[in-house]
Amino acid sequence: MKKKQLCQRVLKNFEASTSWIVRKLGDKIRRNPGIPIDMLENELRTKYQMEVHRHRLYRAKQAALGSLKEDHARCYGMMRQSINLWDHNEAMTAIKKLDVKAFQWFSDIDTKVWCAHAWDIEVKCDHATNNLSEAFNSWIGKLRNQPVLTLLENL
Repeated sequence: MKKKQLCQRVLKNFEASTSWIVRKLGDKIRRNPGIPIDMLENELRTKYQMEVHRHRLYRAKQAALGSLKEDHARCYGMMRQSINLWDHNEAMTAIKKLDVKAFQWFSDIDTKVWCAHAWDIEVKCDHATNNLSEAFNSWIGKLRNQPVLTLLENL
């Protein structure tokens, strides 16, 4: 017959790194950026039977939110630079996985305003420059780097 264990289990584990916490709770933080540190603390306590310092949880939350911002920027770049409808839809699917509200916001804006694939097909260049300013800059050549008075005297 085994004796019943009467001592309490110690939950403190200060060895959990910030990156480990991000791996375990990152998706939850990304889905709910306003989640309080207390809820993250409770999640670690109940699911992994451990406690960590609150400042480590704060750093993990900031790291997860930082990666979320990078993901948003990457998806926006994909949408903006998409040259065909297929690429645009793929980028929109990626942003929808990240944030449904952002997806809805982008869906409400006319794509002709910000998507390369929806621009006028008569435009033969992917960027617009003013030919007059380009010709002037070429004409003044090395004088461009001079102070204004020197530039005007030598024109």
